[in-house]
Amino acid sequence: MKDLSLDGGRVSFTIELTTPACPVKEQMKEQARAAVLQVPGVTDVDITMTAQVRAAVAPDASKAPIRA
Repeated sequence: MKDLSLDGGRVSFTIELTTPACPVKEQMKEQARAAVLQVPGVTDVDITMTAQVRAAVAPDASKAPIRA
């Protein structure tokens, strides 16, 4: 979670996933909304879903592959 903002009873934040194709993206968003709405004083929740795909690590060219 990042970009947390509070404005009276309104809470907003961003959930950053590791892939934009997350199969449970909407379920995660709704569960987060339901959990935050349980906090006393919270009247509205605004959640932004983003994805930050991790870059693939290039193999180390100085190391030879293991041969069987």
